[in-house]
Amino acid sequence: MTLRRGKLKSSVRVETIDSERIEIHFIFTRWGRSGEPPLDEETLHQPLQLARVARRRGERVFFICPECNRFRSILYALPHFSCRVCHRLVYASQRYANDVDLAKALKRRVELGGRSSPWDPFPPKPAGMLSKTYERLKAEDLKLIKPYLIKQILQAASWARNIAQRNLS
Repeated sequence: MTLRRGKLKSSVRVETIDSERIEIHFIFTRWGRSGEPPLDEETLHQPLQLARVARRRGERVFFICPECNRFRSILYALPHFSCRVCHRLVYASQRYANDVDLAKALKRRVELGGRSSPWDPFPPKPAGMLSKTYERLKAEDLKLIKPYLIKQILQAASWARNIAQRNLS
């Protein structure tokens, strides 16, 4: 399977070793922020165990996570293949679950064609949207996101102070 983005491509090749093992060869391009050129190309080769579980109408095949040895339907390729729990991945809704205003602002950013990150700039004005409407949405976004950003910056400053104090001790 080959996935293309512009002139660059990523490819996945799966080799069957036996009925319970496969090896994945994954070549992909690591991208920078939107609009920036690709950073580099990486290759990942990793053998994976499979588990077959009997079901009412046949069987189901699962990956066995190399780190926790649990049955998983999906493995994620970060530096290596492993499950969501081992990579400590969370859904966007889990990251901002306690902050309803922030979740609302991030949802609006995605609807306007931006990214779901409070650290990214507000997306550009979509074609056909009135400037007055765009400026109102931008002001609301800043009002909703500003408390979260201030909280994160203060927390980072606190961590930096704690690290500095530990290094001095």
